Amino acid sequence: MRACGVETQYTLTTVLLDYLRAAFDPDHEASGFDARWQALIDIPVLCIDELDEYTATDWASVRFKMLLDYRWRDLGSKRTAFAVNLKPGQTLEQTKLPEKVVSRLSDGRGRIVAVYGSDLRMQR
Repeated sequence: MRACGVETQYTLTTVLLDYLRAAFDPDHEASGFDARWQALIDIPVLCIDELDEYTATDWASVRFKMLLDYRWRDLGSKRTAFAVNLKPGQTLEQTKLPEKVVSRLSDGRGRIVAVYGSDLRMQR
């Protein structure tokens, strides 16, 4: 996408949550959180990898769901790609993802593409 001139951001789920958490300071209005948050909402293409590694505090969980909602409501102009490592035959419902996240990913508005193969990291 970048080669086509479309602004794109790739991140891991854990890195994304840490990125937001690091900027959040409820005691300082100008903590930088709002700018980071807006950048994640506005970027045309957001790719979030290792969604299956999702573990979060209550605050991070709420923020992640809000981000997903913002981007889901704007599917016409924003694209969000998620990568999830599933075992053969495993469904999203069988992961530790919150129900709301599974619901959004399975509501038919997006497309789920299964990519089969062995973990390339294990072949090294």
